[in-house]
Amino acid sequence: MADADDMCDKSQLPPVPQVKVVTLVNNFITNTVSFLNVFATSAEEKLSGVAQRISGVELTLALLEAKLNSVPGVADVAPVAPREAPAAAAPAEPPSDALDDGLVDAKDHPDYASFFRLQRLGVPEPQIRMKMVAEGVDPDVIADPERRVPAPPPGGGDDEG
Repeated sequence: MADADDMCDKSQLPPVPQVKVVTLVNNFITNTVSFLNVFATSAEEKLSGVAQRISGVELTLALLEAKLNSVPGVADVAPVAPREAPAAAAPAEPPSDALDDGLVDAKDHPDYASFFRLQRLGVPEPQIRMKMVAEGVDPDVIADPERRVPAPPPGGGDDEG
């Protein structure tokens, strides 16, 4: 039984032919490389799918935030923990040239603010442009934040009647 293996003196056995060893090693390497290629391809496809789903979730989140900010009274609520510190605070009053010609920079216009915010969040520009077209605003403005657009009405945009 177990003693049968012990009784055989392996030093007396002839060596395995080199051709057979090379064939076995080549077969092992070929099978391992094939397995690793299939595994890498499968992992890459799965990671790509996860990345696409993450992008979709980020886009949905950005759109939901934009919709949420359009609800009156919700914009007054401060975020719990902002991710990045804001740059220099924007002046509270419009620039003097905005009063002169009735134009403001697109980045300062409330109708375009949500689109520039989506851009800062990393939403692809073609998707922002489609949303702008759907909401009836000029999609070319997203490419130039300094573009001059008509100033919003002083009443805050409340439409009654």
